Amino acid sequence: MTTEVGARHGKPVLLTILAADMHQSGHTFYLSTNDVWLVEHVPANFIRFP
Repeated sequence: MTTEVGARHGKPVLLTILAADMHQSGHTFYLSTNDVWLVEHVPANFIRFP
């Protein structure tokens, strides 16, 4: 995992996204042409901070 982009603006922080819970709640995920999973938005209750 790379942290180079985040490091440009200080100490990087990795957030945990509860993607399985989002999917079970009906959020739609899309697979981009470069194999990156996307979602329209991530509600705060599906984000875990360290």
